[in-house]
Amino acid sequence: ADIVADISEPFEEVIVRKAQMECLYKACELLTHTEKKILQCCLLGNKTERELSLLIGVPRTTIEYQKNRLLKKLKKYWRNKKIFSSKSLFFSFKK
Repeated sequence: ADIVADISEPFEEVIVRKAQMECLYKACELLTHTEKKILQCCLLGNKTERELSLLIGVPRTTIEYQKNRLLKKLKKYWRNKKIFSSKSLFFSFKK
């Protein structure tokens, strides 16, 4: 299959985004199974902390604690890699 580039996007931004995605995949390798589940459901799957707590049978406060821990872990990894600026990535989770 041919890869079609979006010529409206500056080349530098494409390179930075690719580096950020590679860093994200490597950072996810540091997460536990539970942390990956929280990331997948609350961020990518658009589930609330409450919905996830009912799904896996743990208190919502446990989900919140683990979510905060995984975000700190990811931020520390990204800060050390200097790929993301503190303002370029924002996670938001619904309670």
